Parts: sequence; C-alpha cells; structure tokens
Amino acid sequence: FRVRRVEFAGNFKTRDRDIRSRVFVKEGDIFTSENLQKSVSGLNKFGKFEPITVENITWFMDKPNKDIDFVFYLTEKNPPNDLTKAKIK
Repeated sequence: FRVRRVEFAGNFKTRDRDIRSRVFVKEGDIFTSENLQKSVSGLNKFGKFEPITVENITWFMDKPNKDIDFVFYLTEKNPPNDLTKAKIK
C-alpha cells in the first residue's frame, strides 16, 4: 500500500512541518511497519508531546486504490515556563 495522507491532531503549538521532520511515514512512499515504529520513536524523542504508541495512530485503508491514510493523535506537553495556564495569586 502507498501512503496517501499523513495528518496530525492535537498539535496546537507545534507546526506540522516540524512534526513531519520526525516522522518516517511519508506521503507517496510505500508503507512499512518499520517506518511506522520509527515514526513513533522519532516523535517520542522529539520531547514536545506526551509519549505515544501505535495505538495513538489510526489508519484508513482504501483497498481498491491500495492507499493508506494516517492520523497521529498527539498531546502537547506544556513547557515549565508556559505561563498561559499558571494561576495568578
């Protein structure tokens, strides 16, 4: 199967292009489970998100066209100096 689309959900601060640089599942490439595992590892090493596993990724197969779409569900970490959610006393 060929990777048709790779999308990300849950990234509000981190740009898609920064995430894509850590993902080994690339649009237009032939899908391999090895590249999916490398993508999980790359995102976990990136450090901007809570740890993910393959369970945080959904994929949709278009069998007649032999295409596959991926959605990576991410939860961004709040940096320690992020004052947007700090309580003011």
